Amino acid sequence: MKLLTLEKINDLSAKPDRCMQDAPLGNIDFSCPFVPEIYTQLYFTDSYSQLSFEEKLHYNQLFGARMNEQFLVFEEDFTNTVLRIFLQCFSVSDDLKAAVEKMILEENIHSSMFEKLNRASFPDLFQKSSRFFTKLSFAERKMSQWILSFPGMFMFPVWLIPLLEEYSLKFSKDIMGKNSGMLGSLEENYVRVHAEHKKDEVRHVHIDIYILEKILSHSGSLKKKINRHLLVRFLRKIIIPRRSGPAVVKEFVKRNPRLREFLPVMLRQSENLSSNQEFVNSLFHAEMMPVTDYYMKEFTGIQLKDIFSFAGENSI
Repeated sequence: MKLLTLEKINDLSAKPDRCMQDAPLGNIDFSCPFVPEIYTQLYFTDSYSQLSFEEKLHYNQLFGARMNEQFLVFEEDFTNTVLRIFLQCFSVSDDLKAAVEKMILEENIHSSMFEKLNRASFPDLFQKSSRFFTKLSFAERKMSQWILSFPGMFMFPVWLIPLLEEYSLKFSKDIMGKNSGMLGSLEENYVRVHAEHKKDEVRHVHIDIYILEKILSHSGSLKKKINRHLLVRFLRKIIIPRRSGPAVVKEFVKRNPRLREFLPVMLRQSENLSSNQEFVNSLFHAEMMPVTDYYMKEFTGIQLKDIFSFAGENSI
């Protein structure tokens, strides 16, 4: 699989029509779902069939805001942290440096757009902070910052960048189809924002692979073997809904008191989704992430099917 050249990437990033533009927001239409049903977690549980149409719609809208927040947090706190430290730690070509610097600027634009969309959708949740569903503890933040500070040593989380870039590409393509499933046509502001987001992600996936190639070129066989082991364990762990997904369920039930007695069941079913192969495939699958899957095999010898064919297994 051939990557775009860095010269081509930088050429495309200089063309306004190939980059994300500010999408002016209209009034949010709460009669419409925000995201395709298949991207929500409860959709894969038995509890989902017990919800009324209005309850499914409300849950979908909260989960849509959670997805915006997830993209925002990942791009702002994770991706840009790695990119800045990468430029500090490695000597790179002028073309790669230009591509990474432009990517950092674009990720900031994405975060700002998702923050505006969430505040327009749920001002009560996001007026004071852009984080509601994805808050980390102080210890978790510090541990994450420490690991990301050494991309040459801990390269395994860097793989999450192209994985989620390609996930967001598939999500954008599906949301541009404008149909949620049984809930009807998608909300136009969400369609517009994610259509714009897609423009940059196409290039970003290729930049991510150049970054990984550079990091791996400075790694010995032992370091590569250790990081391969950590990569498998890391990816198998993050498919378990532990924080933001259950937080959406709790907020949903808080706003729909009739469901209060069903909250423990909903949470238990959500947390068990890591053993649901259909759910796992909706997050990480070679067809969704062809570029990352190809280069993961080239660079590490493993593929997504090797990691996720035994959903819920926590040992290699």
